[in-house]
Amino acid sequence: MVGMSRTIREGVARGYELATIHVGDDGRLVYHAEPSGQPPADFPSHSVGDGRLEFVNTAHDFPQKIIYSRSGSDAINAAVFGQSTDTDPAFQIPYQRVKCGGD
Repeated sequence: MVGMSRTIREGVARGYELATIHVGDDGRLVYHAEPSGQPPADFPSHSVGDGRLEFVNTAHDFPQKIIYSRSGSDAINAAVFGQSTDTDPAFQIPYQRVKCGGD
């Protein structure tokens, strides 16, 4: 799975992140992030459940934990945690499926 995001402020792209989720050598899912201006980081899956994926890398500075959870049939929520032991996320990003424009 491949994803890309851009941060746009005042009409100008200020940053980006390329992300992939792949199966690692040990058979676990790995979230691989390549944020602009920073070295890439891998977050191996910590738990995989029905409608929920948790990725953790305690050696990373920020974030250390990312949880994706399904919220309905066409939406997911990403909860991003500063420390792997945090119970409250530093921030959350809701994703909603939308129709593409055009025909």
